[in-house]
Amino acid sequence: MFSEGPVVVALDGTPHSASTLQFGVEEALRASAPLVLVRAPHEPHRSIAWAYACAPGAMGGYVPEDDTTAFLERTRAEVSLLHPGLRVSARVLRGPLLASLCVLSHDARMLVVGARGVLGRPGPGATSAYLARSAHCPVAVVPATGVTATSAWTPVVVGVDGSPASVAAARAAAASALRRGVPLLLAHARASALAPRPRRGSAPRLGDPADPCHDGARSVAALIGSEHPALEVRLTLMDDDPARSLVELGRDAALVVVGSRGLGPVRGQMMGAVSRAVIRSAPCPVLVLRESMDPLRHVGTADTPT
Repeated sequence: MFSEGPVVVALDGTPHSASTLQFGVEEALRASAPLVLVRAPHEPHRSIAWAYACAPGAMGGYVPEDDTTAFLERTRAEVSLLHPGLRVSARVLRGPLLASLCVLSHDARMLVVGARGVLGRPGPGATSAYLARSAHCPVAVVPATGVTATSAWTPVVVGVDGSPASVAAARAAAASALRRGVPLLLAHARASALAPRPRRGSAPRLGDPADPCHDGARSVAALIGSEHPALEVRLTLMDDDPARSLVELGRDAALVVVGSRGLGPVRGQMMGAVSRAVIRSAPCPVLVLRESMDPLRHVGTADTPT
């Protein structure tokens, strides 16, 4: 992740906000970074322009700005009381929510949002999905189930395949694992068209370590091991659906990190299918970042492994 800038946490005042806030506070404390709490004077989904045109009475969810300011100030005071050494500020977002958060992401270390569907439905809503593919900094999407209780054996999981986006994800995951004092688990899954469809909740199938399809993942593991010799780096190879494998590994993880490298007509602006599926289903927080967010990109050491 970036070495400068605050951790920005977007709150919406729902019970889900507590999980989002907890993750953001913990990230700011680990990184010794400032914490910025933000909220718009209306529900997140109301910021999408078509919602006003297509939903009769859409303004019914409007929250007055005075109430928003009071909520943020109360939350800021509570966090400051619990963590007196943490620099905490609050900001009411004015104007379109998504555009405002993207502007803040220019100078942020991380943007933290809740995986909350429209009108409280489970799964990532339009806000979290849009930001995960469009923000200028890594985006952490926190599920409604909250933050996983971690121990020294709870890993940070990252999906790798040898691509520049996965190298960026692996480096960000390594930094997160080091701050947490936990192992880093690099995972590569190769989907097989001939394999039977796995049952939900079943363990991912282990892959053949000698399969050349896994060479890119092995190269990333070697790179991360050389960059962080003190970090315990593990590699798991699977013959399974990549998104499903990461979701299953996330059941015992502190964090899942994915690199977004969509291959649509506007490369880099479309979220990849794997990252989109992981943030939709993972039981733990998911950190999404693009190749351009490689922590070492600007110091001349971000070469892609061969």
